[in-house]
Amino acid sequence: MAAPPRSTAQTRYDQMFPMLEQAEIQRLRRFGRERCYDADTLLLRTGEVSQGMFIILSGRVEITQSNELTPRQPVVMHTPGSVIGELAQLAGRMFGG
Repeated sequence: MAAPPRSTAQTRYDQMFPMLEQAEIQRLRRFGRERCYDADTLLLRTGEVSQGMFIILSGRVEITQSNELTPRQPVVMHTPGSVIGELAQLAGRMFGG
């Protein structure tokens, strides 16, 4: 019996949630600055322009989704080496234009 087909999210997980090696993080350090955030700090909100790209150096960041009918549901947990950012910003596009 053939295995069930995998979803796009399953086959593209590494592209959707890239993990950087320490050497890659070191090369990128000159383009940003280190920041620390308290627990429960909102870093990004869908559809809003963010501060840019985040690379998790320590700790973890939980991505969640919710709407009027459902409470906050986990989507993915980012850990050290993870890259987080609004796709349009990472691709060099701006909203509304």
